[in-house]
Amino acid sequence: MKFKSRIPAVIKRLRIAANETVQETAEDMRDEAKRIVHVDTGALRDSLEAHPTGHASAVMGTDIGYGAIENYGSRTRAAHPFFDPAVELGWSNLPRKFKSKMRKI
Repeated sequence: MKFKSRIPAVIKRLRIAANETVQETAEDMRDEAKRIVHVDTGALRDSLEAHPTGHASAVMGTDIGYGAIENYGSRTRAAHPFFDPAVELGWSNLPRKFKSKMRKI
């Protein structure tokens, strides 16, 4: 009887689970940021996006230049945090999500 290792298949499923978890977390962060962002015209809210960038990596953000000023404020403008709270929520949920996917492997 020849032994066949399941390790390569498990590693493949772990990679898939990691990619899915990171992408879902980035999307959750985007959705939370959209939910809590201060809205004047809606341009900043509508510009928030999440995209995979490689193995178990993703980016969430905006290409609108005043996003940082809206989030952190300036000398003349009060801060309306939306990005940092969304990231904190996403990071806090990531381990639980990954564990849940690992249980299915």
